[in-house]
Amino acid sequence: QKLPTICVTAIYIPLMLFGLLGNILTILVVWLRPHMRSSTYLYLSSMAVSDLLILLLLPLDLYKLWRPRPWPLGDLVCKVTMFLSECCTFCTILHITCLSLERYLAVCWPITAKTVVTRRRTRSLIGCLWLAENPNFFVGTYTKATAKGRCGNIHRFLQNVYCFRVAYCPFESLRTKTLRL
Repeated sequence: QKLPTICVTAIYIPLMLFGLLGNILTILVVWLRPHMRSSTYLYLSSMAVSDLLILLLLPLDLYKLWRPRPWPLGDLVCKVTMFLSECCTFCTILHITCLSLERYLAVCWPITAKTVVTRRRTRSLIGCLWLAENPNFFVGTYTKATAKGRCGNIHRFLQNVYCFRVAYCPFESLRTKTLRL
């Protein structure tokens, strides 16, 4: 029974170390070099921040894997970690969507894209993406740390909200870990 846990841990630790290094370097390169602040790189640096937050939460995921019960860090820490994890995941999905739309505009209508896609609009859109995710988490997810001593989330209708928005959810089974408490 410990073999899958050991394998996951062996994958998580190098993933976390290389991910932290790569995302920190991405953020530093984009923000320290002014010529790298195009709209595409702004999306990439914002996704790097999101990925960095997810990677910083991996040790807690490993702890939950090795010791699912009891959860010693309390209800507040459980809710904050689940909030950050879900929010960052959804923000990354929305960033990739917006980046794809921007690239589509740049390829299909290059002249229009030069006037429509600006750094100021990109920054505003990135801010809106981050702000738009916060209420969605609270509306659809109930996080409970104390039920049977576990930390996890019970999804009510959040999956339906996102499936309605995107109209197709191929990532549904990969996106969440639903604990039946």
